[in-house]
Amino acid sequence: MRVFLCSLLLGATLTIATTSLVQSAIQPGYGCVVLPLDREFATSRTVILVRVLKSTYTSDPGANFLSNATATLIVERYWKGPFMLGDSIKTATQTPCIGLCAPYPFQVDQRALIFTAEVNDPLHTTICSVVSGETVKDTMGALDDLLRETPGPN
Repeated sequence: MRVFLCSLLLGATLTIATTSLVQSAIQPGYGCVVLPLDREFATSRTVILVRVLKSTYTSDPGANFLSNATATLIVERYWKGPFMLGDSIKTATQTPCIGLCAPYPFQVDQRALIFTAEVNDPLHTTICSVVSGETVKDTMGALDDLLRETPGPN
């Protein structure tokens, strides 16, 4: 199985989808482009699996542009970055929103996989930096496979 990521054309954060689910994972009209998982993993400074504890986001990504929405997340697993298992972190709507920055609409009890160049709390996530729904499990497996196949430093 090949795995790809979606990236904002002008941003530094990305979303992932398996090839069979690429069309359903990309949010139409938001400027995401597809990149290989290994490339995105290499350029992301933070890669984490989270569960949403609290959220003020609406379920519609377009409705959150001016809302100053926030979410509280608990880290369930980490592959890269400063956040560890059990850490509580926040996300916030990026304001002002200049360019392609549709915020990801986190919903309570949702599990999501975040790929981002950011390392500071709160994270500013976009629809192109978060994997959610049915693609989370496949993406986690692909990440584990990637790390097993990638040789460590000599």
